[in-house]
Amino acid sequence: MSKLINPYIVVIQQDEVLETYRLKRIKIVNAEAKENVINKESNPHYLGCYADLKRSICNRITTKETPIKYSEGFCCSCNMATNIERQLHDCQGRSRFKHVIHTRNNYKDKFEIIINQIVDNITLDSDEVYDKRSSSTNQIRGGQNCENLKTPKYIDEPYRYHESSHCLQFSDLWYNINKLESASYYHSVTISVYEKYSKNDKPAYKKIISKVKLSTKNKNYKNKDSTMQTNFVALTFGDNQYYSLDVDRDRLLIPRKVPPIVEHQYPQAVDDPKKYLVVNANNITIKGDECNKVGVSYEAFYKQYNRCGEPRSSCLKNQPSHLWENDMNTDIVKKIDEKETLNLLYEMDYTSELLIHSITNYNSALSTKSILEIVEIYSDATKNELTTVVAIIYNIGMIADVFKVQLIQFPLNSAKNFTKIQSFDAQIFPFHRYNYILKVYGSLISSNINCTIQVLDQLNKVIAWRHVLISEANRCFCVWKCACSCTTIENQSFTSDCKMISKEQYNNAGFQGALPPILNNNTKWNIIHLTVIILATYCIIKAFIGLCYKPIGSFGLNLIFHEKSKNLKYYLEPEICSICVIYDTNGYAVHPYSKKRTVQLESYDEFSDEKSHNSFLNLVNDTMDESDNIT
Repeated sequence: MSKLINPYIVVIQQDEVLETYRLKRIKIVNAEAKENVINKESNPHYLGCYADLKRSICNRITTKETPIKYSEGFCCSCNMATNIERQLHDCQGRSRFKHVIHTRNNYKDKFEIIINQIVDNITLDSDEVYDKRSSSTNQIRGGQNCENLKTPKYIDEPYRYHESSHCLQFSDLWYNINKLESASYYHSVTISVYEKYSKNDKPAYKKIISKVKLSTKNKNYKNKDSTMQTNFVALTFGDNQYYSLDVDRDRLLIPRKVPPIVEHQYPQAVDDPKKYLVVNANNITIKGDECNKVGVSYEAFYKQYNRCGEPRSSCLKNQPSHLWENDMNTDIVKKIDEKETLNLLYEMDYTSELLIHSITNYNSALSTKSILEIVEIYSDATKNELTTVVAIIYNIGMIADVFKVQLIQFPLNSAKNFTKIQSFDAQIFPFHRYNYILKVYGSLISSNINCTIQVLDQLNKVIAWRHVLISEANRCFCVWKCACSCTTIENQSFTSDCKMISKEQYNNAGFQGALPPILNNNTKWNIIHLTVIILATYCIIKAFIGLCYKPIGSFGLNLIFHEKSKNLKYYLEPEICSICVIYDTNGYAVHPYSKKRTVQLESYDEFSDEKSHNSFLNLVNDTMDESDNIT
């Protein structure tokens, strides 16, 4: 087990695990569509039922500037045949109104059949209602009295006055229908890491990272100094994932805001996720043309089956207000990546991992176990009847402990025949060395003996061990990664060649990691090669620069041709060889006509290329002249 000198304190705040669903808005529906019935008994100013867009009382009630198709409602007469004929006429040619005849050619022929079918359906489906109709004088849906046919004088069309007007009205509360696009788990943790250290013998804390939030969507974090990195790993479930909602079947209804003046009437409109509704997709009509489903519209109300033969508010069941319950255990609906997301509390078991990686260059690891290295072993068998073995032990641990050294497999030529020699206990402090000296008296059995040095702790547990070579009349050295090598009394020089031990032997001696590489000791040749490269580079650079700047090019040449020019006896050029040599004030030979140091200093026969030789010597003499002039 290990611990740090300065321990780290990790503070983790874990949030609840959530089921996350992406939402996609597909439709807006009303919370509760209600039927408003107006007749001669409910309204003293009733003028009659008009089921057209221009004169409909339904459109006057809604006060809409542009009436919506089918919003005019319908009229219900006390005459059943009139209602059936009117409904067939209104819905003729409508493919969605499947229970009527769509073609005009067979309309009159099958009129009686349709009447009988509707009456039969009323009898079979609504026996209780049918009995009431038989014993009552009121219209089934409108409720107006059918026997009282008294009509006010200001009514132009008396039959309309005795019919009821049926309108569809929507509440002030609307819902957004959201489809669940995808499902996943969301889990987040907030972490802070501090390093504890001592300052003036008092505990102090250094903040490394503070309140970093990691989640299934943001899994990695690295601080500015790159000294600490954290990774959040969420374990997956494979095929056994459990979700509370079915993304293919369920739809989420979220209430929209209502005007403040009517907020008290709609407690479900409060922005509380627990007020949301989960409805099966089969109970929702997207087009609004089906009755008794969420999303019912004017069209479904207008085209409902046997509309005047059914009780009031038929076709308007299963509305959101009817389904509203506080059974949603939602946490929050919020925007993630600019999309609305539904989060539900996950009640099942969930496992995640948090990995923290820290660079501890300035925070060494403390270990409760002892860590030693047998760095060097020396054996000296140069004296008769005495063998000395020195083992140098290095404590690389962080705690002081008591150790002892044993020399095993060491036979002596004596009656006792020792096989194990042990030292006294000695305490070694952290990062300190200790030299254990073992002296064994007696002559050796053989000239070369391979023994083993092992280090034990207070519990006599072997911490490290290493082989040692003892050679009669010789000294042997076992240092670091090198195998033991010996010297003789005559030759006291110690060879520098290192024969490496195996990795297993290296680790058994207490050294950690892999074997260090062998470095070749060719320092002398390396220096010579480096010197040659530097001089060659200098000469090449000087030559190129000298072509452009003659003082640099002539630097050093006057030292080479110094005596040659001063001791010239006669000119070597054929055209001036008969003229006496002329010298300048510095004693150098110069040309008799130009008075410059451009004379030839060597014979032509010594060079194969006469022209190049002459040019070279003239250049040398000329550059020497310029060099002297500069000085």
